[in-house]
Amino acid sequence: MCDIKDIEIVKFEPKNIHMPQKLIDDYIKLYKPDDFKTANDVLPEYNEETIKFKIINCCTEMANAIRRTILEDVEVYSLTFDIEDFESNDIYLLYDKIKDRIEGIPIDQYKAKELYTDGYNITLNVTNRNMENIDVLSNNIVVKDSKNANVPTTELIPKNIVLVDDTCFILSPETRTFIGKYYLPYKFASYMLMLKIIDSGISLEKLIMRDRLFVETRPLLENLGITKNEDKTHLFTYRGYNLGLHSQKNITIRNIKIEKGSGKKNANLYSSTSGYTYRFLESNKEYNNFVDIYKTCEMSYTTYGNIKSKDIIIMCFDILLKNINDYILVLSEIKSKDDIPVYKDILSIEKESNIYKIILNKNVWTYCMLIAKYCYLADKSLELVTCDIKHPNERSSYILLKHSEPIKLLLLALNNIKTDLMNMKAKF
Repeated sequence: MCDIKDIEIVKFEPKNIHMPQKLIDDYIKLYKPDDFKTANDVLPEYNEETIKFKIINCCTEMANAIRRTILEDVEVYSLTFDIEDFESNDIYLLYDKIKDRIEGIPIDQYKAKELYTDGYNITLNVTNRNMENIDVLSNNIVVKDSKNANVPTTELIPKNIVLVDDTCFILSPETRTFIGKYYLPYKFASYMLMLKIIDSGISLEKLIMRDRLFVETRPLLENLGITKNEDKTHLFTYRGYNLGLHSQKNITIRNIKIEKGSGKKNANLYSSTSGYTYRFLESNKEYNNFVDIYKTCEMSYTTYGNIKSKDIIIMCFDILLKNINDYILVLSEIKSKDDIPVYKDILSIEKESNIYKIILNKNVWTYCMLIAKYCYLADKSLELVTCDIKHPNERSSYILLKHSEPIKLLLLALNNIKTDLMNMKAKF
């Protein structure tokens, strides 16, 4: 029987980060905030929470079922907006980058559920009346409830998350007449690559892209090498855009929406956790039939203080138990193998010769692998059990089973899975 032990929750508070005094002085000079006292006042106000635990007597299929359910099926609330609701007179603002920033905010899941159910109005409207460029922060988002009453932004959104700043970069093409030819450039913007170049300390004044690789100009002609592949060599000048919200410019997002979904629908928008890891610490392999029976699996994942880490795993077990119970309910209605074939919404059973094909509709790997493994564990003398997917483009999988009492074996396997899931859930 699967069991849970060594549950450990590790909290990391960004307020413990040391911030250089120069950054503090620059911030005070630029923003002159009334509530600014220490470096902690400008750090994002969310606390990472990592949960670690071990599953004893766990097979790979059970570990994978938990992993896939957390990443794909646990529903998450997230912020987003449509392009028609975005408006700005700052021509250097990059809409898609701002959208990514807002969608990446780890909003409080409990407050989001309340607003999603009862109604809300969330907007962003910032005008820069300073002479210098300014950052647009999550603090600037305005949240109202269904009665149009103000909701403290920090109840939903961590403060000091930067939405518009100077981290968007573009490479602009130049002409070099001494080469005797204007190299037609690709349109190329490489955000992450530019950040890596910055981290490595390479000068950003002049960059060469050769076969999509950037090199520092040392010297220019040497790097160009008067290459024979002139069509693949382009000279670029580095320029920074989106340097905060420019003076006397504004940005407005009229309708920021709370949407609910799972990683199966959009893994970027509906990510329930980050830093998910799992590994097997020891195993017991039955070499005679090449089946791995693992003893201990170690798992961990991180949340950003927007949801209790234990609630994620509890929701995972609830989803798994619901689907397992649905399969048990369908199979319990089948009196004997003589009632086969059976065609239901979530499950179908067909027979060809002495082999039974159990088709799990709307599911790919999670449950077919888990049920097949537990069929083997329930009766290791069975002649055949295997599983596969019908096609990568179809959300359907199947189990092939050769056994004298296939329905009884399937029900036994499913009830054993249910027992293990309920036992593990109880430990959280």
